[in-house]
Amino acid sequence: MRVTGERGVGQRGLRALLPPRSDGAGDTPCAAVDRTSDEQPLVVIADDSGDFRALVRFELEHERFRVEEAATGEEALDAVHRFQPDLLLLDLTMPDVDGWDVLKQLRCGGCPVGMRVAVLTGDADEMVEQRAQAAGAAAYLAKPISGRDLARALRRLAPAHAAIGVA
Repeated sequence: MRVTGERGVGQRGLRALLPPRSDGAGDTPCAAVDRTSDEQPLVVIADDSGDFRALVRFELEHERFRVEEAATGEEALDAVHRFQPDLLLLDLTMPDVDGWDVLKQLRCGGCPVGMRVAVLTGDADEMVEQRAQAAGAAAYLAKPISGRDLARALRRLAPAHAAIGVA
């Protein structure tokens, strides 16, 4: 899926790399089996921009997601292990451990069962998208993206059992 908008409006595009799940399972290394829960899905936002994290948190909480934040790759890995989220929104270009290294570590066995990863980057091109897919990302999101389109994309990735109200 590709979303486009007016130049400067804040939505350049997004692409789902896998078809929507109908059975609660996915084909990425982190999505072998879904967890069972009646709670709203938990998203960890991993991005080095505090302003961006705050904006995304506001939009996702408005859309009834639970949210935790990480400013670096190391913090992202810690948050994934500590909170066992349903979704990881991962910026590919962060200081210290970048998003690519986070994906690699998650593929090597550090990924909670059922978690799906959506990569987020301002470096939008087809080769980056293919590399993200090969690294195990379930979705590829290009900055800038509107908060509403981001929430819509994450809702599609969220576990089928999760209780997400439509605001």
